[in-house]
Amino acid sequence: VRDRELAEALEIFVMLASGGGLRRGEACDLPLGQIHCGLETVIEIRRSKTRSGRRVVPLHCHLSASDLERFRTFVADRRGKAAGDPAAPLLATAKHPTGFEPKELARAVSIVIKQVTQKPLTVHSLRHTFASLFPLRWFVAFHGRDAARSLGALLETPLFQEEALARFRQLFVAVTWDGRPVTTDPFPILSILMGHSGPEITVNVYVHTLEWFQRLYVDREAVRAAEPRLSIDQAAGALCRSLRKVYEWFPGGKKGRDIPCGQIVEKQQKLLGNQASNGGKSRGPR
Repeated sequence: VRDRELAEALEIFVMLASGGGLRRGEACDLPLGQIHCGLETVIEIRRSKTRSGRRVVPLHCHLSASDLERFRTFVADRRGKAAGDPAAPLLATAKHPTGFEPKELARAVSIVIKQVTQKPLTVHSLRHTFASLFPLRWFVAFHGRDAARSLGALLETPLFQEEALARFRQLFVAVTWDGRPVTTDPFPILSILMGHSGPEITVNVYVHTLEWFQRLYVDREAVRAAEPRLSIDQAAGALCRSLRKVYEWFPGGKKGRDIPCGQIVEKQQKLLGNQASNGGKSRGPR
């Protein structure tokens, strides 16, 4: 694309589809007044093909750091050129001051996609990409990188770096009062982000990584099975606590289950942290 402004608009169009899950019409209809670039970068979709499509998309949780900065810079530049008009379209150029028809941008992007991939893909395929990556990112954010080693080179891409995962985790991975993650289902969340009425269409049509997602859980269980474990007596000795107290912390010990060493180390770290906060006074074994 020789037109620099058009090339930038196409770049942001791709970013909204693949990084935000927007439909092509939603991206082209997005006015500057529905984009909020404060501490978080959030866009409001008020015009969509369905009622469920009217939603809020936390873009700062989906983009890499470099893409997020690029998007915010583009928005600031467009606001300057539009003299702060909140109704002005995000995707516009000097030659197209009122914006583009969705088919115009979609056609140009589809040509590039086919040239790069050598496959009959369209701009709508970018929405499928967003949906397919979301559960994999959720798994890594929830269970950690070590549990997702089978993702291979994908773990080294920007969206799977800790800086991007930290923003993702803050909104999409629920935690208990003491900071421990709790199990949630990523697919209802994804369906809302996609603007669907329920997760059925999201999972059955848009997510193409289900087998990969399931494989991650199989690998995780294999890793957990190989993790060193201690008996309840050994855990009590390691923690310098009574059996009664260790049973309270690890109820599974009452059923004869051994305790993973990782959980014991985590508990010891918390005990040491509490001891430090109490002025270093130890209460001794209990």
